[in-house]
Formats: sequence, C-alpha cells, structure tokens
Amino acid sequence: MQAASEPCPPAYPKQTARSTGLRRENPSVVYLGLAITIWGFMAAVMAASWIAQRRTENAGWTDAFWSFGSGAALALSALYPLEPGAAPTLRQVLVAVLAAAATAWGILLAALARTPGQVTSVGSAMMLTFGILGGNFVSVAGMPEWFRLLGKITPNAWGLDGFVALGLGDGLPQIAGTLAGLLVMAVVLFLVSVWILRRRSILRG
Repeated sequence: MQAASEPCPPAYPKQTARSTGLRRENPSVVYLGLAITIWGFMAAVMAASWIAQRRTENAGWTDAFWSFGSGAALALSALYPLEPGAAPTLRQVLVAVLAAAATAWGILLAALARTPGQVTSVGSAMMLTFGILGGNFVSVAGMPEWFRLLGKITPNAWGLDGFVALGLGDGLPQIAGTLAGLLVMAVVLFLVSVWILRRRSILRG
C-alpha cells in the first residue's frame, strides 16, 4: 500500500531585490545613502567656508559655516525618504523643523557666549529651563495661561504639541500652525545670530 503523497507547498514567485525593492529587503542601503548624502552636503558646506575664509581673511566664517551646516544636515536627514520615491511623512517634517529650531537656539547661544565655558554652563541651564517650560518633565495643561505662553519660546513646547497631535491622528491642517511656529523660530533666531556675529566682527565681509 503506497503512502499518501504529501501535498506540495504552493508555489510563490521568487522575490528578488527588483520585485521587493532593494531598500525594503536591505535597510542598510537606506543608511548608506543617507550617510553619502550628508557627507556630500557637509563637504560642499566646508568648501564654501574655505572660499569665504580665503576671500575675507576671517577664520570666523569656518565656525559659522560648520554650525549652520550641521544644523541643516540634521534637518535634511530627517526628511530623507525611507522608501524609493516616497515623500517625507508629517512626522519627518516635524522632526526636521524641530531640529532646525533647536539648532538655531544653539547658534544664538554660541553667538552670545564669550567663552566655551559659558556655552557649557548656560547651555545646560537653558536645556533644563526649556524642558520645564516646554512640558517635557511635567504637564503644563494645568499651569496658568502666562506659563503656557512663556513656554512657546521653546522648541520643546511646539514639538510636544505636534507629536501629541500626530499621535491622536491629526493631519497637516491641525499641525500646520506648529510647523509654521518652529520654522519662524528657526529663521528669526538664525538672522539674529548672524547680526550678533557681525556686530562682534566674528563675521565680516
């Protein structure tokens, strides 16, 4: 008596890098592409800083280009597509503008500080203060109105509002104000920092 033959497993089409998408099959390609993009961007930034330094004979431009370029690279990396041809998600856009605003605060601190020690001490105090005002440590929902308004000077408060909104399923219309607020903060602080650096003759044409 012959044993019953086992059922043949269903035939599935062989998946290849072309059919599944190389990035989906090998996530390291995403990080490699991101690393190459950031490297190329920062190389261009530092080349521009070298040209500015040579033309103005002012080494302050090197530090300025490095600071601004690092912040821009951080923001751009947040927008890097994780799938071929995919557009950045709202979460990625929020992270990008949040990084830009936080970097702008750091550049302003560097422009105002006189010594590296001041950057370290004042920067630590500023991060702690921003965390409290922005609601990172305790909820500000029960705080007075003036406290919540004061917290709007921090990128923490705007970012927290945006992430909470996205977590609740809100879309672009609901977080457009948050994105705009962070973007305005970044641009204003950037321009103020450049003005201060020029006043201190660290940047001069």
